[in-house]
Amino acid sequence: MLNIVGESLYNRKNSGGGMRIAAYCVLGVLIAIIIAELVFNIYFISIYVEGESMYPTLTGAPAPDEEGGDFIFVDVTKKPDYGDIVVLKKTEGGRSYNIIKRAMAFEGDSLFMDGGKLYLKRSGESGYTLIDEPYVDSSNNSPLLNINTFSAHVVGEGGIFLLGDNRNASHDSRMDGDYPIKNLVGVTTEWSLAYKDKITSLYTFFKFTIPKSLNII
Repeated sequence: MLNIVGESLYNRKNSGGGMRIAAYCVLGVLIAIIIAELVFNIYFISIYVEGESMYPTLTGAPAPDEEGGDFIFVDVTKKPDYGDIVVLKKTEGGRSYNIIKRAMAFEGDSLFMDGGKLYLKRSGESGYTLIDEPYVDSSNNSPLLNINTFSAHVVGEGGIFLLGDNRNASHDSRMDGDYPIKNLVGVTTEWSLAYKDKITSLYTFFKFTIPKSLNII
């Protein structure tokens, strides 16, 4: 009888130990997920796109609070390079909001556009180069529109020249001039552009929302 009782207690003790190990494993996984989430949020923020200025690269919701826009992520630690899609904060009429455009030129660079064709002379270079822009759809870049032609412009100190991919509809540096690069929010990540359809489907399915301050046009 004592042997039976002893074996029973031994088995229960071992069983309790296994449960504790399982609980520790689950807790460890949860802690790892929380840490990964915190680290992720240090480097990346999610953005909901509104408007048509970056079409067809990005699809924007037709109006605030409406569905149909892409969800993407921007890296808040990365410095922009030529051709990167960037997000900047813009202040107009006492209202601040984010804009998303493509970085085309930086301080000291010179560029001009002729009938929708963009020419760039980087700082220190002697001549202009025609920029290949496969992301611009010809149907959104009419050579007859005045906004798709402008004379040579030199980007000023601390400035960045931005253009939307939808040249016919984008409000950008052609109207506003250079934007202060100090207002940079971040650079759109390549992986979120590559998987934007899946990311958007996920956000839409779970009806995730993003603070209005992070919406971009």
